[in-house]
Amino acid sequence: MTKVLVLGSGAALPAKGRFNTTLAFLKGARTLLLDCAQPASELLFHHGVDTASVDTVVLTHLHADHVTSIGQLAHIKHHYIDPIYARALLTRTDPTYRSQIRHPAAEDYDNIQNVLRIYVPAGVEKVIRDYLAVLYLRPEVFVNFSIEVLPFGEGVFHDDPDFTLTAIPNNHIREYYPELEGTDAVRDSYSILVESDGRKTLYSSDLAAIEEIEPHAGAADLVFIEGAHFPAEQLLAFVKRAGLKRVAVHHILSLREQGFAEHADALAAANVVATHDGLEIEI
Repeated sequence: MTKVLVLGSGAALPAKGRFNTTLAFLKGARTLLLDCAQPASELLFHHGVDTASVDTVVLTHLHADHVTSIGQLAHIKHHYIDPIYARALLTRTDPTYRSQIRHPAAEDYDNIQNVLRIYVPAGVEKVIRDYLAVLYLRPEVFVNFSIEVLPFGEGVFHDDPDFTLTAIPNNHIREYYPELEGTDAVRDSYSILVESDGRKTLYSSDLAAIEEIEPHAGAADLVFIEGAHFPAEQLLAFVKRAGLKRVAVHHILSLREQGFAEHADALAAANVVATHDGLEIEI
């Protein structure tokens, strides 16, 4: 069974009670992250998830509120996979650490993967590799641990027995930064379709227009729609028009909170839930 843990449900601007959006897909010994916002690595442990179980991360675009924890996450996983330094005062075998972990379960605890795959929009992979190298996360210091920074674009870009990942382009960055047209800036941004256990979960990430996900949302069993750029009434109208089965609103700005509260009954009737940090959903 695959579960989604909402590590953070907020958007870029500060909001009390909400960290920036990161979704963790939990299955067996594995954890897949969609985006990696601050402070994802700490929130994993806070919710009883072993950081070392994260083997795949997808950065949907390079806005800071989607990527700022990737260095710390990689550092902590390296710390646990290669605990060879005197500074490694806490390891995965330490009873103090292990007693606070619920995922992976005991029978899967030793079945984690030593690799960390980081998928990024094509064209920024060298920047991310160089950034990690500056943080001393480089092959010369790895023993069993390894990092792969992999470019992706439209279509299926990852397929294994647990997760199939498909990238769906959107115009969020292009509309956000029209002045960057014609520069060397990578302006690609994506929504992500996750297939696991025969079920489909669509993660909108940030969008330019809510209709961008409509061709794919209707076939999804669960749709995460961002609530930063669209008021509750627009989102509700879209859900009804598209006939969506089950919706979770993420990336919620504090200025949208009142609107979602005012439409709470109508949203519930349409099987829409406004997520909160720590919410866990079975797919």
